[in-house]
Amino acid sequence: KEKEKEKEKAQSEEAKRRQAEDEKRRSEDARRKQEEEQRRKAEEDKRKIEELRKKQEEETQRRAAEEAKRREDEAKSHRNAAEQRRVEQKSTLAIRRVIQKVRVATPENFEELKKELQDVLAQELENCGSQKQRMTEESDKGMEQARARIEQINLARQKEVEKREEEERQKREADNRVRELVQELARLIDGAEAAAAQVQQTASPLEDNADLSVEDVERTARSVEDAGLDAKLKTKACTDFILLRGPEMKDPGPAVPGQPSEMKQTLARLLQRINECTRTAEGAVMTARGKKNHAVRRAAAREGIKEMEALFNKYDRDRDGLLSKMEVERFARSEYKFVIPEEALSRMWRNMVEDGQRGVPLDRFQWLRMAIGTAREMQRDLKRREERIEKESVLASMKADLQERIREAVKAVDEADKDLGKCEKQVQPLNAKAKTMPAPDMLALADETDAGIKEAKVSVMAARKQIDVLSEGIDERFAVELRSFLGAETKTLEIRMGRMDSRLSRVMNLSSRFREQASKKRGAELERLRSLALRVIRYNQRAKGLDKHELFKSFDTNGDGEIDQDEFIAWFSEADKEIKDLDA
Repeated sequence: KEKEKEKEKAQSEEAKRRQAEDEKRRSEDARRKQEEEQRRKAEEDKRKIEELRKKQEEETQRRAAEEAKRREDEAKSHRNAAEQRRVEQKSTLAIRRVIQKVRVATPENFEELKKELQDVLAQELENCGSQKQRMTEESDKGMEQARARIEQINLARQKEVEKREEEERQKREADNRVRELVQELARLIDGAEAAAAQVQQTASPLEDNADLSVEDVERTARSVEDAGLDAKLKTKACTDFILLRGPEMKDPGPAVPGQPSEMKQTLARLLQRINECTRTAEGAVMTARGKKNHAVRRAAAREGIKEMEALFNKYDRDRDGLLSKMEVERFARSEYKFVIPEEALSRMWRNMVEDGQRGVPLDRFQWLRMAIGTAREMQRDLKRREERIEKESVLASMKADLQERIREAVKAVDEADKDLGKCEKQVQPLNAKAKTMPAPDMLALADETDAGIKEAKVSVMAARKQIDVLSEGIDERFAVELRSFLGAETKTLEIRMGRMDSRLSRVMNLSSRFREQASKKRGAELERLRSLALRVIRYNQRAKGLDKHELFKSFDTNGDGEIDQDEFIAWFSEADKEIKDLDA
């Protein structure tokens, strides 16, 4: 049975295989038939398309031939028209070229150009075609313009001739006027040169070999200054004349173009004379001033020698030409109110009195005076040294007293610094607290902070006052030295106080800003409570059906027509604060 089943199974599978192969053959045959049919249709379509393409090509060739013929005809027509236009353009151009020449004709060549226009019209006008009438009009218009232009040229030439004649007349008048002004300027320059020469002549007595007194030198110098001022005024008159009449003296130009102008050269020479005159006068005055100083010194020296001789003779009682020790001491007491120390007098005698002489001669009198002056100065130095030692001792004592007062001021500054540091620590966290702290607590903290700031401000002001009073009571004799010492010693304190002022301002600004934030927050809370209170009032009014008069009476329990604080609080303590939707 097993074999039969296997046999039946094999037969069944074979049948299925054969059936599948038959099915596959049938499908393959159908596919081949379908492909052959599609190939046949494709070939048929290809044949039809090829026939259609040939017909289109033939039609395209036919149309192209027709188009070529049409274009050839048009090109021929265009060539003919272009040739006609070229001929017309050539003729019109030739005519217009001559017309243009006629338009710019001058009286000298007008007739020649007129004949040339007539000739070109006779030759080219018939070739202008449609432009013939226009060329005729343009030629007529060109002739009219030429005649008008020639008329304008003739008129302009006539005006030019008249203008040249008028310019020549004006030039002659200007030249005559310039000559008159130049002659007047030359007369002024002659006067200025004479004044400059007078300055030199006046200054001649101040020469080095002149033996003049101081009064004579001063008088001569004043005369030179006066003469110099006169020369300066006359020179200035020349320059003022040029400034005033300069536009009228403008060079009219050379008579022969290209040649230098005679008037211009004359003016240049006059200007050179003015400059030379100025230099001469100023140089003479400056030289006279220098010589005056030298002459004054010479005269003063001579007079000084005379005075010194007179002074020497005044104290030379025995007229021996020498000053004895007694006479020298009398001279010092009388002239300088100075008693010569014995040591100084002995030193002078060793240096100025030769062996065998009994006193100081005249030729060493000036040395004697200088030696006395040196002795006086040495005595003054000794006195100044004693005063300086005394002053330094007094200053040392005063500076010690100031040092003690400065130490007290340092303590006050340290105390103010400490108080200010406490305030800075107190205001440091204010900015962070302002974000979370309730408004009443913020205001209380702001009051506490302001109290600390007030204390710090008092400390700072006390320290400042203690520094300011350091300079009080200073002896005016030593005010400069003590104030300089005080400034150096308190410089650090002043710097610290300056920083404290800035720190105090910062602390006050932070506290003020914190208080403003508290006020704003309090205002916002009050606004929120006001809004909430209004909602509660309106809710209770609506819930109880009260009008505004009845609502007021519910607040005013004592009926006095006013709502006080207790009545307001009592009403809210009894009011229904849980707001519900009454429309539900």
